[in-house]
Amino acid sequence: MEPVTIGRHVLTLPIYNASGVHCTEKGQLDELYHCKYTGAVVTKSSTVYAREGNPKPRYYFDAHRSYSINSSGLPNIGMNKYVEWICETRRIKPCILSVAPLSLDDLKHQITAVADNVAIIDPEINLSCPNIVGRPQVAYDIPIFEEYNRIIAERFGEKGYGLKLPPYFDTTISDNVCDVINAINTNSYITCINSVPNAFDLCDELVPTIAPNSGFGGLGGRCILPIALSNVRRFASSTKKDIVGCGGITQGGDIKKHFACGAKAVQIGTSLYENGINDFRRLCDEFVG
Repeated sequence: MEPVTIGRHVLTLPIYNASGVHCTEKGQLDELYHCKYTGAVVTKSSTVYAREGNPKPRYYFDAHRSYSINSSGLPNIGMNKYVEWICETRRIKPCILSVAPLSLDDLKHQITAVADNVAIIDPEINLSCPNIVGRPQVAYDIPIFEEYNRIIAERFGEKGYGLKLPPYFDTTISDNVCDVINAINTNSYITCINSVPNAFDLCDELVPTIAPNSGFGGLGGRCILPIALSNVRRFASSTKKDIVGCGGITQGGDIKKHFACGAKAVQIGTSLYENGINDFRRLCDEFVG
């Protein structure tokens, strides 16, 4: 496979982890980094301070129907620890900081903290976490989304960044989001999509499958592939940004579909969670074959 460029990142392989899976602890990040079938590593979406996340069980997988529901609540070791890991790691492949501000003040603090750090290249700003109880997704509120992007661009200056976006189901809203993104030169790539919010199911005992938020969580797995592809296609055709596809990938053919819709690289979530790091080798082989 030929190297691909995502913003200022050059990937020898266009496949890596999604920011929610197998990337919370430094040991997990090291495993991803040393896996020869990953083209990059993205950290867990980090907050200013460490978080334990939501109560367990907070993840459920239905093997028969190949879908997951999760409400992790951003468990992470804090942004500074991920920055330290990136600064200490050899630069054979891109190490991407994912940032998830819980408020406008958090955003300002996090952006200011990494703005002049030359080791932090094109971080992924997650404005789409659906699993924080009582907090709306920034990327669904156009005026607030615009304000967040304005502040990021102003404080970063010429430093580039990416955006992790939720799924959009209304073309008017996604068109407005594209207008905001197209107005900012330093936004270099888009990752779409995050999990589909407000999914709910009952287990065999007819109780919610997960504990947080009365059982409501983000939907992932094979079933969201058409939603992911529609968003990849829309943003690829409506912006000039590099697109990272995420969602519904369980086999090499799914990666080919993401690429056909305009993605230049893909992230793996549920399939990585269920099958482990060796899944990258299988996916690479199927994609190339």
